[in-house]
Amino acid sequence: MGLATPADVVGHDDAAFFEADLARAAREEERELFRSGQSVLGRVSHDVRRDRWYLATKVPLRDAAGRITGLVGISKDVTDRRRTEQQLEQDLRSFLDVANSVARVT
Repeated sequence: MGLATPADVVGHDDAAFFEADLARAAREEERELFRSGQSVLGRVSHDVRRDRWYLATKVPLRDAAGRITGLVGISKDVTDRRRTEQQLEQDLRSFLDVANSVARVT
């Protein structure tokens, strides 16, 4: 996030850190979580503005009566992993092209 400490996030919403479309989608997702009570587990999203990939989990917090009073959200930058996966897919396609060409010759 480019912040000095985790405390620097306090008081900011997603719009302070992500492109408008991604922040809007996060707000809608959180409204749905409050409405349905269903957790969001392992959702991957792409911040086009920064060309970064994030893995997010959001879980509702409930009071003693079971009412949702908040949520806990954890987001992890998985850009390096995503780029590695994409490179591996490209390398596999290239390998299969070569293997198919060799198979046709023999």
